[in-house]
Amino acid sequence: MLRIILILLFPIFSFSGVVSQNGRLFADGNKIVGEKSNGKPVQLKGPSMQWSVTGWGSDKFFRTETVNALVEGWNAQVIRVPLGLSVPGEFKTGYDHKPAENWERVKTVTDAAIAKDVYVIVDWHSHYGHLQTNLAIDFFTNPKLAGKYGNNPHVIFEIYNEPPDSVSWEHVKTYSNAVIAAIRKAGFKNLILVGNPHWATDIDIAAKDPPADPLKNFALVFHFYADAHRTDSNHYNKKPAITFRNVVQTALAQNIPVFVSEWGTNDATQYGKSNFAETDKWHAYLDSNKISSCAWGATAGTIYGENVLDYWSAWGNPLHYDMSKIANWTDPYRMTPHGRYIYKWLTGKDTTHAPETSSPGYTGTYSPLTPKDTGSWFVIADDGGVSKISNIKIKEDAAYFTFTLGKGSYEWDPYVAASFNVNGLGKCGYGISYLYKGAAHTLRAEQSDVKDWDFHVNYKKTFDTGNWTLVVVPWGFMWQSGWGGPEIARDSSKVTALTWNVSKAATNETGEIYIKDIKCLENGGVGIAPIRSRQPALQKPPAP
Repeated sequence: MLRIILILLFPIFSFSGVVSQNGRLFADGNKIVGEKSNGKPVQLKGPSMQWSVTGWGSDKFFRTETVNALVEGWNAQVIRVPLGLSVPGEFKTGYDHKPAENWERVKTVTDAAIAKDVYVIVDWHSHYGHLQTNLAIDFFTNPKLAGKYGNNPHVIFEIYNEPPDSVSWEHVKTYSNAVIAAIRKAGFKNLILVGNPHWATDIDIAAKDPPADPLKNFALVFHFYADAHRTDSNHYNKKPAITFRNVVQTALAQNIPVFVSEWGTNDATQYGKSNFAETDKWHAYLDSNKISSCAWGATAGTIYGENVLDYWSAWGNPLHYDMSKIANWTDPYRMTPHGRYIYKWLTGKDTTHAPETSSPGYTGTYSPLTPKDTGSWFVIADDGGVSKISNIKIKEDAAYFTFTLGKGSYEWDPYVAASFNVNGLGKCGYGISYLYKGAAHTLRAEQSDVKDWDFHVNYKKTFDTGNWTLVVVPWGFMWQSGWGGPEIARDSSKVTALTWNVSKAATNETGEIYIKDIKCLENGGVGIAPIRSRQPALQKPPAP
C-alpha cells in the first residue's frame, strides 16, 4: 500500500529528445516543420563541428564524448557534422583522399547524435562539390555510407557546403539536381540542404531559380559571419545593392525555407575580433522567422595556434581532461569569448564572468615534491651515443646537471633529459609548478598507460635564462606530443615521472639547468577575475 502511495506522489516521468518530440522534418512553405509538430515551425539551434580532415586537431573532436557534452551540457538540438573534402592545391587529407578515416569520424558523431535523440546534419563539406558529383552521389546513396541514414528521421543531408566566388549558381544547380535525384531515387525522404555561391550568401539567386526535388523537401543554406556580413550592410557582390538581411528575406519571399547551417561571431578569419552586437541582430532576425542555425565550430586551439572561432582555448581543451565529465566541457573559464557566446546562446546561462585570457591564474594550494637527495632522479641521453648528461647533483639547493648535445646516427634532433620519479599525482588537481634557470626545455609527464614516446608534454615554451624563473603548468597545458599513437587522456594519477627535456637542432652545444621547488598544485584553484568581458547580455534565453 505504501509503495502505491509513493508512486502516486512521485510519478515516473519519461523524457524524450527533440527528434522524438517533432519527428522527421519537412519543408512547408518557407518554414521547416516536423511530422509531429502539428504544422508549427521547428527552429533548431546547435553547434557545427569543424572539418573532419586528418591532422587539423578538429578531427580529434569527432567522438561520442563530444556529442554527449554538447547535448547534455550545451543543450544542442542539432549537430552539424562536416565531412571534409580536400581543397585542390591546399591539402589532401579529406574524404576524397582518405575516405575510411574521414567517414569513420562522421559516422561516430552521427551515431552518437542519434543515440541522444537530436538532429544531425551530414554535411558534404566541399568548396568544389560540382566537380565531385559522382563521389557525392555514391556517398549519399551508398547503404554503407550516408545512405544508411537516408530515412532516419534524425538525419538531414547537406549536399554542398560553400561554393566560392568562382562557382556559378548554374554549376551548383546542375550538381544539386543530380544529387537530389539520386537521393530520391534511392527512396530517401529526408530534408536536404542546398548551398549556393559566394560562400553560401547567394541564397536570393538560388531561391529565384531553385533546384528540382520531386518531394520538394529541401531548404536553401545561408551562412553569415557577423562582422563581415552585417544584417544591414550591403552584399559585396550585388547590383543593385541589397543588404544581407534582405538577401535572406528574398528567399523567404519565394516560399522556400532557409537553414543557417554555419555562422560565427567574427569576420570568418582566424584572428578577427568577434562582433557580438551584430550577432545578436542576426539571432533576433532568425528567431522572428523561426530559422534554424548551427554555430561554427566545436574544437579547441592547438599548439599551432588558436582560432577566434574555436569553442575552447588551447589550455582549456576538454580532450586533455577527463572527457567523461560534462563539467570539463562547460566551464566558461576554459572557453574562448566566441565559445562563451555560443554556450550562452544555447543554454541561457550567464558566462560573462570569465576573463578573456589564454592562460589561467592560480589561487590554490602548493605541496612540495622536490626530493632532499638525488635518489629519485635519473638521466637520459638518446642520439646514438653522442650527447652526454652529467649525473644529477644538488647545487644552490636545486637539482643540477650539465649536458652536451651532439647529433649522432639517429635522424631526429639530439636530446638529453633529467627525470624525477613520482608515485602518481592524483592529488595535483591543477598541475605542477617549479623554478628553473639555465637552458630552455620541455616538461614531460610520463604516464604509465602512454607508450612509444608519445608522452604528454607542456606545450608552453620555456627559454634560456640566467635568473630563477617560475613555471606553472596546468594539466590542460600537457598534450600528447603527437607521434601518431592513440589519443590517451591525461590522467595525473597515472604519472610515474616528471621529465625535463633539453633538445636542440644544433650539434656540440653545451649547457646547464637548475630545477628546484617542484610543487603539486592542488584543489584546481583557478582565480576567476571580475566581470570584464565585452560580451553583451543576450536579449533573452533561447526557447526550450
